[in-house]
Amino acid sequence: MASFDPEKLVAGMRKIMGEVQKLTAKVEFLEEENGKLRRMNGELASHVNKVRASMADMDEALATGLEKIGGGLDQILDERTGAIQAESQELRQDVAFLQALVAGHEVVLIEITGEPTTPVFPAHPTARDETEKAA
Repeated sequence: MASFDPEKLVAGMRKIMGEVQKLTAKVEFLEEENGKLRRMNGELASHVNKVRASMADMDEALATGLEKIGGGLDQILDERTGAIQAESQELRQDVAFLQALVAGHEVVLIEITGEPTTPVFPAHPTARDETEKAA
């Protein structure tokens, strides 16, 4: 068997022990960091779940609000449409009354003068514009 130099053996063992201590320190450090990362991951997962729940609540509130607003807008639209239709009907009745009044006046004028009447304003708006330009 070959002989061993005890001093070299002790020096080699010390060197190996130093390396083992360095690796042990690195492993402990990495385990601590891994634990920190696990805790951070848990906290982030908790926050993400809270955000998701909050977003679901906001979506529900938004949908409810839109339903209320939509219903209100439909009601307003129906009311305004009804009011416009009623006003339009009144205007049609007024126009019919005025047309009858004018026709009655024309009949009276024809009976008095014995001649047909001539319109003061042309019936077509563009013809009236051309008449005003000529004057």
